[in-house]
Amino acid sequence: MTDDIKRPKLPAPPPPSPMVRALLRLPEPPPPPRSLASGLWDAQQLCRNGHLLTAHFHDWPPTRRTFCAKCGAAGIHACEECRWEIVGAPRTSVPPRAGHVIPVRPAYCDHCSHPFPWTKPAVESETPTPRNTLTILRELAAQLPTIARELARPYRGGSQGFVVKNEYDAQHLCWALIRARFDDVRLEEPTPSHAGGYGKVDCLLSDEEVGVELKHTRDGLADKEIGDELIEDSVRYAAHPKCRTLFCLVYDPEHRIRNPRGLEKDLSVKHGSMDVVVVIVS
Repeated sequence: MTDDIKRPKLPAPPPPSPMVRALLRLPEPPPPPRSLASGLWDAQQLCRNGHLLTAHFHDWPPTRRTFCAKCGAAGIHACEECRWEIVGAPRTSVPPRAGHVIPVRPAYCDHCSHPFPWTKPAVESETPTPRNTLTILRELAAQLPTIARELARPYRGGSQGFVVKNEYDAQHLCWALIRARFDDVRLEEPTPSHAGGYGKVDCLLSDEEVGVELKHTRDGLADKEIGDELIEDSVRYAAHPKCRTLFCLVYDPEHRIRNPRGLEKDLSVKHGSMDVVVVIVS
C-alpha cells in the first residue's frame, strides 16, 4: 500500500540576518524588482528599438503590446538586467488618449545603469572599428594638403613656416594629425620574422588594428613605383598580428600620378586576410 498521507509543507527558512551574512561572508541578495503597480507613476512599455507602446502599463492593460506595430520588435517594460520597471506616465483612472502623455525614453536603467536595447547600438558604434577608423583617416587625408599649405606660409615677423619637402616631413605632419585623433599610436612597430629577417611598420593604430603607410611622390616614385612599394609594404604589415587593415596615404602635391582614382582602385585590394585601402591626395 502506498502512503496517501499528505505531509504538510514546511515553511521556507527565513533569510539570514545581516550579522550572520557578514560572519559567513555571504553575498548580498539581489534587489527585488521594482514594480510600479502602486504609486504615483505607472510603468511604460517600449519595443526593443525604443518605440513607445504604452505609457500606462498597469493602469490600462489593453494598451499593452507584445510586438511593435512599427518595426515588429518585442516589447519590454523593465530593465533586462535588474528587472526594474521603466517609469512611464502619471497614474490615471481616465482612459488615456493617444499622444496625451509621452514619457521620457531613458537610455540607461536608473538602478543598475545597464543600457536598454535601443541604446546598445549607439554604444557599440562608439567602439573603434576598422570602418569608423577608415572614415577618420580619410578625413585626415583630405585635410592634409590644406594644412600643409597653411603651415608653409611665413609667420608674422618673418619666421619661416613648416614646408613639407620630402616623405619624412609628410610623415611628421601626418603622425601629428593621427595622434590628435587616436590614443595608442605606435611608430616603427617591429613585426615578426619574415623571410629570414625582421621588419617594421611605420605607424600602427593598436586598438583599431589598422596600419598606416604614407608615400610622398618624387622623381622616381610615381604610378609604377608606388604599386611596387605597396606590394612590399603589404607583406610587412600582414606579418603583424595586430594589423587587419592597411591604410596607405599617397601625398602627391606636384600631381605626378596621372590617374589617381584609377590607381586607388587598382591598389585597394585584399592581401591575404588584410584589407588594403589606398587614398591619393594632392
